[in-house]
Amino acid sequence: MVFHPAPEAEKVTGGFVPTLQTEHHDEEVKRLTGLGAKLVNEAYLPPIRLTVFADPEGNRFQLATFAPE
Repeated sequence: MVFHPAPEAEKVTGGFVPTLQTEHHDEEVKRLTGLGAKLVNEAYLPPIRLTVFADPEGNRFQLATFAPE
């Protein structure tokens, strides 16, 4: 898990957005949405794939996969 400061314009409890890292991105997206997370945004900026979620209370967190070429 990686922590980084949240953007100033975004209200986030605790002032940080947790980032979970995985090698199995698609499986983790299915698992997290099955647990109640709401998909907010996705981006692929090689070599990083990033998906932003909101938990049931609206707190944001991210899932990241690093795929070196």
